[in-house]
Amino acid sequence: SLDLKSNDLLVLFFSGNGIKAEGDYLLLGSDFDAAALRSTSVSLSQLIKDLDHLPCRKLLILDACQSGAATELNLPNNISILTASTANQVAFE
Repeated sequence: SLDLKSNDLLVLFFSGNGIKAEGDYLLLGSDFDAAALRSTSVSLSQLIKDLDHLPCRKLLILDACQSGAATELNLPNNISILTASTANQVAFE
């Protein structure tokens, strides 16, 4: 159990593949399957909803292609996102 306070900062760093799809931004692992996209990826919209319940501030750092699409999502005030690219750019290593 985490004992998070309102002044704490949770940092989530993701480096990998990501795509805009189905009105969402999806984080893709090395084992994702394009034929089963929703069940083999992580929905950033759902992740944000899950994180919103934590009482601390949150910073998401997304080092992925098209990660700027994440800034187009409805973000709660206590979640900030830093992206490696715009919504239409490739993020190079």
